[in-house]
Amino acid sequence: MTSTRFIPFLLLPLLACETSPEGARQNKITSEKEAFVYQVPAARTYQLVRELLAEQGHQLPAVPARMMDADIASEWSKDGHRFIVRFITVDEDHYMVHIIGLGRHDDGTIYSRLRWTEYEWELIQRAEPARALDIARAAGQYADDIHKRNARRR
Repeated sequence: MTSTRFIPFLLLPLLACETSPEGARQNKITSEKEAFVYQVPAARTYQLVRELLAEQGHQLPAVPARMMDADIASEWSKDGHRFIVRFITVDEDHYMVHIIGLGRHDDGTIYSRLRWTEYEWELIQRAEPARALDIARAAGQYADDIHKRNARRR
């Protein structure tokens, strides 16, 4: 039988993160960027994601064979990393973008597959700066509200 008496201690960092203003701000931005739906033309966003990944040393094809609902991959770097960009159709005019980083061993086995939400946030700021600013402002207001609530508890 597994003991549950230690579970509350494991949850303390999560609760502390949400109740600190900076943790609350980051959580708000994270939830928004992970569910962000683009409203600008996908071709423009693709060029921006190409530029973003090129700055990191990863090249995407100039024109992908298929963009929507397909994986567009960079070449593997010498140190065994690559990125996959996925444009996900939401409806006829809207889509989401996921940027996934992969790492592989010399024998070709994949050891890491993670969504790079920081790159996604950077892409949002480049593709839709006004909406990104709205998200940042809302997150700042949310953090201020948490700070005020915490101050009242003291």
